[in-house]
Amino acid sequence: MFFHQADSGHVELTPAFGYATATATALAVASPVVSAKDTANVESLRAEVGIGSYVSMGFDVAYQSDKVVTTPAGLVGDSTSKGLNDPDVFVLGRLGVGPGNIHYGATFSHAFDHKKIRANSSNEFTGGDTLTALVGYELPISAGTLGIAFADDVAKGDSIINNETAGTGYTDAVVEGGKSASGSLFYETKFDPCVLGFAFQYASTSETMSIYKVNGNVSGPGVNDHNAFNTIGLKLYGSYAMGSVVTLLPSVEHLSISYGDKTNTLLLDSGSAWGLSLGIRIKL
Repeated sequence: MFFHQADSGHVELTPAFGYATATATALAVASPVVSAKDTANVESLRAEVGIGSYVSMGFDVAYQSDKVVTTPAGLVGDSTSKGLNDPDVFVLGRLGVGPGNIHYGATFSHAFDHKKIRANSSNEFTGGDTLTALVGYELPISAGTLGIAFADDVAKGDSIINNETAGTGYTDAVVEGGKSASGSLFYETKFDPCVLGFAFQYASTSETMSIYKVNGNVSGPGVNDHNAFNTIGLKLYGSYAMGSVVTLLPSVEHLSISYGDKTNTLLLDSGSAWGLSLGIRIKL
């Protein structure tokens, strides 16, 4: 289930609904400790088609809305964002090796627009493109399935940020490359018609933003804001087959976040996040 693929000759559509909340603390320069709370709602659709016995491909698209509230009020300012995320196109495959299966794949994410900021609101596009590779192995054992998975950004283009807020001091910035990598260790067990799984997850992200235009004038790389953070989390997920066509896919996860942020504005310290989601997979 962690490495689920659509069966050969079948199309699967999976609408999903998610809610997440995250908190973080930061020491603002020459200011007291600031805390921020982000609440997000996500509606997504995944479409996948099985090609042959071992390969599938498809796409993901999602609409997201976020609201960030900071305390003390007025020190940093609240913000909102909403819109489409970068859509994904993916290819997945599996290959029997030994007593289990090697799973592999690639995902390409494309931003159809720049990241745009106006006053305290923005869209959800990143402003860039990313190619991510996936590889893992699952091993059937007497009581269930044990597996491991790794994902890595093998290519990531620069992301363009347009700040349209008057008086901000800059209008354009570039997030230069950057990289994300993650790993998961999971275990699943089956209770017909249900599958229950647990996953331990780790992820690391690093990127640098350089200011290139000040008030519309090209100035070359200016202030560098280095953003780096790691997450460690646990995820409980499952499936409930309601016949041969519809399967419910609930999940809940918790993340602990540690920051290595070197921004000139905030020194982020630590954070945590909770997420809930429910997907409905329809096999055609």
